[in-house]
Amino acid sequence: MVISNHFEYLTSILTDCLSNCEGLYPDRPSAKVRCYEVCLGKFERLISASVLNYDDVLTLNSLLNDCRSLIGKVEYLSKLCSDRARKALTHTTQLQETIGVNSQTMLNTVQQMFPYKQQITVSPETKPLRPSTESTPLTQDVEEGRFHKLRNCGDYIVNMIDIGHPLNRLDLKLLILEYVNGVSLKDFIQGRKNVHWNLLRHLMYQLLYAVACIHSAGVVHRDIRPGNVIVDEYGGKVKLIDFSTAKFEGESDDWIVEAPGGYTAPEQRLGRSSKASDVYSLGATLLFMLTGEDSINALQDINDVKRRIKRRVEGINDDEVRKLFAFIGKAMSHEPKQRFRDAVEMARVFYEVFYEGKDLNVQVPLQAPLYTAIPEGCRPIGRRFRIYLTVMLINGNKYERYDEVDFEVRDGELIVIGREQHRGFVKVERHSGVVYVFINDPYQYVSRSHCIIYWCGDKWFVRDVSQNGTWVMNPSGKRIYLRGDPNKSVELNNNDYLLLAYVTQGQPYVSILFSYQAI
Repeated sequence: MVISNHFEYLTSILTDCLSNCEGLYPDRPSAKVRCYEVCLGKFERLISASVLNYDDVLTLNSLLNDCRSLIGKVEYLSKLCSDRARKALTHTTQLQETIGVNSQTMLNTVQQMFPYKQQITVSPETKPLRPSTESTPLTQDVEEGRFHKLRNCGDYIVNMIDIGHPLNRLDLKLLILEYVNGVSLKDFIQGRKNVHWNLLRHLMYQLLYAVACIHSAGVVHRDIRPGNVIVDEYGGKVKLIDFSTAKFEGESDDWIVEAPGGYTAPEQRLGRSSKASDVYSLGATLLFMLTGEDSINALQDINDVKRRIKRRVEGINDDEVRKLFAFIGKAMSHEPKQRFRDAVEMARVFYEVFYEGKDLNVQVPLQAPLYTAIPEGCRPIGRRFRIYLTVMLINGNKYERYDEVDFEVRDGELIVIGREQHRGFVKVERHSGVVYVFINDPYQYVSRSHCIIYWCGDKWFVRDVSQNGTWVMNPSGKRIYLRGDPNKSVELNNNDYLLLAYVTQGQPYVSILFSYQAI
């Protein structure tokens, strides 16, 4: 049969992959097993497209016989093949008439032929995880210990295959991770004009489940955002990636992790990350899934968010929008104690509210992050300005880079100065009432969001939202130092200097000459 030849071809690919694992890790059983799992993942993707379309008895029998022949040769294959056969039986509506017997009877037959322990899968019918009561001791190798504790979360996160070292550099470590096929959640959402609520709900729950799993293992991710979530467009499956900045619960923050776009909790920006910080990032990510915009942009006009959600999300009703506002509002509260305790609680409440239909009674309104909010008294009256910035990267007594930019801005709009890697030195972008000035700082002393400039009353003001601080210096030499306090602002006059991340003359910092002209 053609199908037999096709299956033999796919099996030969798997066999070659498994043989490579044997050759790569002859004396390392744990690494070999993880390599096997990657091979099986590849095999699963190849076989899925074929097996799920099987719709006749001969094809199914051929598949089952091939699966049976593999029992005892490779431990995982019998389970994998029977999984695929079960899906073909349960998801193909025409099979019952073709087979001529009850589908459940066939399903029971398959389960008897290929017994295995049922694995946890993410679906609307699956209850969220409970916090683990087991205590796993930390290993001396932080990276290996971290991923070891996450082995049970392998269906929802990127898996580590091995830890290696570059040649002649045993002090450096290379994490070898599985390849996750798909697109980022950011591209998945922004690539669609409209998304149905049922699909969004499914993806949201999977993401919450993934973070609930790592929280149950005592790990804090610290960088949850749409770019760090992969979506398998064929299967609609979500995987969380990039654990390079993750830490164990209770560990101190060795460095501050900050994501652009408003996904970082206020306390994490000050070096105090926790599971509650991940909850904040999850709330911002769910808001992105609903609006297609980063929270720093979406929350500039709270009143318009509901209208945008209803225009973009198909099949959603007013009551669900109301509950989502309350749910995300609680997750993104400025105070960590007002949020969900962790992603385990967040996933459980999401399931109860959006799958079981329970109400959500919380009193935490959805609001803009502290560091992006313009004070209430600063009402725009329609004034326009031309802003001129002269930006210099200074290292010691040398000017390493220099650029001048100018742009138009209205009162009521924010100017956010921060760091981003790009081809030039300074880049200006505008999104939803926010003007971003991105500085390509190779030393990374400038924070991703470093300081905010805004017009209020009849003056310009600046506030620092970074970990390395901002000096405001006027032409006479008077200096005022700001660092990480979203409630403190100082006046910014024509021809004032902003010194970003300045500590000493010997350390790199960025100098910005600020000037403006009314239009």
